[in-house]
Amino acid sequence: MKTLISISLIVLLASCQTKNSDKHTTIQQTDPCNNLKDSIKTNIIFSKADTALPTKDFYDIVKFIESKGNLRLQIDDNIPLKIEYWQDIYLTHVVDTCNHKYLTQFFVLKNVTASSCYFKSTIPVNGTKDYFPRFNFIQWNFANNADRDSAYKIMNWVYNNDAIITYEYRYNQTVFADKRLYMFEPGVKMFEEIGVEYAKYLKQYLSGKENNSR
Repeated sequence: MKTLISISLIVLLASCQTKNSDKHTTIQQTDPCNNLKDSIKTNIIFSKADTALPTKDFYDIVKFIESKGNLRLQIDDNIPLKIEYWQDIYLTHVVDTCNHKYLTQFFVLKNVTASSCYFKSTIPVNGTKDYFPRFNFIQWNFANNADRDSAYKIMNWVYNNDAIITYEYRYNQTVFADKRLYMFEPGVKMFEEIGVEYAKYLKQYLSGKENNSR
């Protein structure tokens, strides 16, 4: 906002200086926000991650998470395991540019595949009997680790530079693995400790698998 106002003022001052000899000149003040776009879409092309969805390691990690004992899968309509998956990642960034005139930026990470499912704690929130913490567990798949690191930088920027719609994602815990990103999304700060705890478990699990494969 300050930048747009500054630009407008510079234009007006320049106009005044060139026409100060004409007392009848009327300076037209223009609102820099009038022609602002509502949205911008940016496609970022990555190498294609040639993996089936969901991947075997996704199932393995889901079983590992359940084995810790304090979380269970959130089941819907008697479906044993409800998994969502998609072929591209959509990140949304919103910024207030001009007096609550919002610009929405869509970043599409093309060819990055993902799977996710929901977990619910077996232990209720302190002071309640039927309010149970829950979070979304997500796996992103990449063709190589360079793409993984680039995608993480984009995601990190989006989540940490948007106070309008993505604030809750700041409580996410992200775990790196070979050609993978794993995320625990609690959604609210009061569930953040669960994500921290299970991210630690997952790092230990992945480290053990890596050591065993050597």
